[in-house]
Amino acid sequence: MCILIGNLWGGWGGSSSYAQEGLAQEVQDDSERHEPHVQQKAVEIYGGLYLLGSLAKNRDLNVGGEALPQTTVRDHAGGGIKAGVFPAFTNYVVGIQAEMFGLGSEIVAPQSSGSGGVQSGRGTMLAWNTLVSLIVRYPGDQFQPYIGAGAGWSSSLLVGTDLMKGATTQNGIARDMSFAYQYFTGLRVNLTERVFAFGEYKFFGSRFNWSGSLQPSLDFRTHIVALGAGLSF
Repeated sequence: MCILIGNLWGGWGGSSSYAQEGLAQEVQDDSERHEPHVQQKAVEIYGGLYLLGSLAKNRDLNVGGEALPQTTVRDHAGGGIKAGVFPAFTNYVVGIQAEMFGLGSEIVAPQSSGSGGVQSGRGTMLAWNTLVSLIVRYPGDQFQPYIGAGAGWSSSLLVGTDLMKGATTQNGIARDMSFAYQYFTGLRVNLTERVFAFGEYKFFGSRFNWSGSLQPSLDFRTHIVALGAGLSF
């Protein structure tokens, strides 16, 4: 009888011990499951700097309401800055980005015959562009490919202007502010928890309508390749 009571008492004690261990393990597992959510940021904020190369498409310069044939828009370099946010409620997949970048192109239209007589054009376009874009990305740990599209405005100058249409000429500096847009795709590489590098291709466009007696204009289109680095917070 004593042996039977001892065995029963030992069984109850073992069950209680096992139950306590199981409860402790369940609490630990639950804590581990919730710990990442405690550490999760409400929003990821980032900023970056980059250099770019512009591969402009040749589009006819318009002078005095008439296109100048064989216009050449030459390639140039530039640079920019960007900053954006990825909220946690999108699982850091959808974000908004503000961006400013500058670029330039030399524009040359050789002499030709038009409705007003001999015509030609030359100048250097300098543009500072400000855009807001919507971005969708794959939130990988190290590699994060992304795509996006945005719109804004372009503030541009046509400097060193030398335009002619018949007896009318225009020289000096012409100004414009116009609507601008872009489409882009890129790859972000996380080098550390905060530091990242990125490469990006974008297509940018704006129609410049500069001031002056001959009202020069250009339907500007360019391919842009950008390389840069940034910080995430």
